[in-house]
Parts: sequence; C-alpha cells; structure tokens
Amino acid sequence: MARFIVTRLGSAVIVLLLVSVLVVLLVRLMPGDAASAILGDQATPESIARVRAELGIDRPVYSQYSDWLGAALQGDLGRSLITSVPVTEAISDRLSVTVWLSVTSLVAALVLGVALGTAAALRAGGRADRIISAGTAFAVAVPHFWLALVLVLLFSLKLGWLPATGYVALGQDPAEWARSLVMPVTALALGPTAIIARQTRSTMVDILQRDYITAAQGRGIRLPRLIGKHALKNAAIPIVTSLGLIASVLVGGTVFIELVFAMPGIGQLLITAVQSRDLPVIQGVITCVAAVVVLVNLLVDLSYGWLNPRTRTA
Repeated sequence: MARFIVTRLGSAVIVLLLVSVLVVLLVRLMPGDAASAILGDQATPESIARVRAELGIDRPVYSQYSDWLGAALQGDLGRSLITSVPVTEAISDRLSVTVWLSVTSLVAALVLGVALGTAAALRAGGRADRIISAGTAFAVAVPHFWLALVLVLLFSLKLGWLPATGYVALGQDPAEWARSLVMPVTALALGPTAIIARQTRSTMVDILQRDYITAAQGRGIRLPRLIGKHALKNAAIPIVTSLGLIASVLVGGTVFIELVFAMPGIGQLLITAVQSRDLPVIQGVITCVAAVVVLVNLLVDLSYGWLNPRTRTA
C-alpha cells in the first residue's frame, strides 16, 4: 500500500507541474498583457514598455516561471499585477463561497444519484426505471450555463421565489444562505446526479441478481437492510471511481455558475484575472483548482485501492 501511495503522489506532482507550465504558455498566447489592461487602448508603446518593466513581465518566460515556481514551493503565489493584493489572500477571501457551492453540490448529487439509481434498479424494466433513465439522459446533456439561465428566468423573474444573483454568508443569515444556494446547486449538481444515478443503476441491477442477494432474501432479510448492508456496499467501488470525473465536472461548472449568479467565488476571480491578463492570479487560481482535482482523484485512487487490493500493484 505504501508503494501505491508514493506512486500516486509522484503522478500528482507531475500533473501539477504540467498544469502550471501549460497555464503560462496559454496566457502568453492571449492578445495583450497586464500592462495593456492597466493603461487602456490609448496607451503609447513607451508607456506600455515602462509599465511592463515595472511589473517585471518584460523578462523571458522561463525566468518569470522559475521565480514563480520557487516562491510557490514556499507557499507564496505572488501578488496581483492589477491590485497588488497577495494571490493567496485573494483566493482565501473567496474560497468559502466556492467550497460551499462545490461541497453542497457534491453531497446533493451523491445522495440523489444513489437514491435514484437504486430506485431504478429495484424496478428494472418498469415505468419508474424508464422515467429515471430518460431523465438522467436529459440531465447529462443539459449544459450548466443554460440550466442556470432557465432557473433564473423561472424561479426569480417569473415566480420571484429565489434571489437571481448574489451570495449571503452562512454566519450572516442561514436562511438566506440556503436560498442563495438553491439554484446554483441545482444547476451544478444536475449533471453529476445523473452520472451517479446511471452508474448506481447499472451496478445495482447486476448485484441484485447475484446468488448471495437471493440467499439473503430467502433468509427473510428485509429489503432496506439488504440494500444498505449488502448491495450498496458492493456497489461502492464503481460509484467511488466515478467521483474523480464528477469532481472535474463540478470544478469546470463552478466557474460558469458563479458567473451567472454573480457569486464572489474563485470562479469569478479567475474570469476577472483572465480579462485583465493578471498572470499571477491566473496561475495561482488554476494551480489551486488543479491541486483540488488532483487531490480528489488521489483520494479516489486510494479508496479504490483500499476497497480492491488487487489494484495496488498497478
């Protein structure tokens, strides 16, 4: 198991390094830079060159990257070129919004997905199974951005039940905090819920047909206990495996959801940084997001290795 963990940690470090290099190269391909964003369209080449020198972005790319990497390894992600605020501070100020949105969406998707998948498996081939299967197929195909706009139009503009934009902190007003998360979480969790439901349904149909399940039913074990203690436990491996994909879906969707609902999270910080070509903020945010995705996938790999010891030699 120790060798398995070391191998996965090494792979995680390599992925983070590749992501950080890719971010620098992609930002370099974008037109303009932070100096142009600060001075505006009417700036002269001389003034742009002066600001570039002041910001230190006139140096070679490899020099800028090596300085950033050395500082990042010590926990310093640099300062914003636009506001001069430390990147770690800018991220920490907005982190709670993104964490609440992502975690709430993941928990909702996991609970609803397993419940719907189990219900479909118990009625395999029946009307409920067909309805759930059709619903999940639709949910997988619906873009987060489009669904968010539809929810705003229906529940905010038409019915007036929920706030269209904004975010209220949990400590400020728990009820309004919950109301401000209803539509964003719904838009973000719909796709992952469908993925988990389809995975659960496929696995449970197979497990419920196995001999030990039939034997347990013959001994008079009630269905809820049979599902909870036996069937779902054995269906955990493929469900856990799908969490890595779901984490990636949630991370990508969070950026758009925060933009639609004007939530002051990391996604909105990233959009603002891209618009102003603020490289340190872009590097810091994407590296942190990539680290979270890599960590989730690492935990999934470790959980899978614990649940299925045969994978530890892979």
